[in-house]
Amino acid sequence: MSVWHYGESKKQAFELENKVSLDSLLSLGIARVPGICLVCSHVTSGVPPMFAHFVTNFPAFHQILIFVTVQFLMIPKVPVIDRFHVSRIGPPDVPLFRCIVRYGYKDIRDSFEFETQLIEKITVFLKCELNCKEILILEQSVLGAKAQRRKELRLQYLQEASEDVNELMEAKEAGVTFMMGHTCVIAREASCILKKLVINYVYGFLRRNSRCPATSFGIPHSALIEVGMVYRV
Repeated sequence: MSVWHYGESKKQAFELENKVSLDSLLSLGIARVPGICLVCSHVTSGVPPMFAHFVTNFPAFHQILIFVTVQFLMIPKVPVIDRFHVSRIGPPDVPLFRCIVRYGYKDIRDSFEFETQLIEKITVFLKCELNCKEILILEQSVLGAKAQRRKELRLQYLQEASEDVNELMEAKEAGVTFMMGHTCVIAREASCILKKLVINYVYGFLRRNSRCPATSFGIPHSALIEVGMVYRV
């Protein structure tokens, strides 16, 4: 268990050190394809290195991107209402979201239920965004904005929210794909012999014989993209 913890900490440290900024990703002008992609990693800010590695070799990604981080808490069960924490990342005109998902050690994980609950949560999030914009309009009315201008803003925000929800539903119909890293963690050449032994052999053996996240979530092979990448820690 000590070797496993050591190897996982090195793996997560590599992901944090090599994450890519969102601005650099959006500046590439990458083509978009229909559907929703759930990019699963331990990174809670920025773009995980395996996704950057993917778009470098295949310059296209899905219409809607959701960067997902799953956290396991030391409690038996997490209520569904507290499980998903959604936020929007990037500019408003680009459908990019981040979701932190929390599970207890007795919670049952099912990919179909997870997918359904996550999309419902994002739909609620988009509607809450609309409510915040309506509050902004009310504040403007208090400050003396003209009634016609308030009406125009409200219609604009309603149209934008409706378009966002419709785009989400259309992308769901096109298909939902899970993207996960299939990483090979090895010690750097300059590492000491003990570290190479621990990382390359003992930790490598444990990883090869552990159950992968896709299996624990029951993700079907037809909906899974695994991105191979070497982590030199």
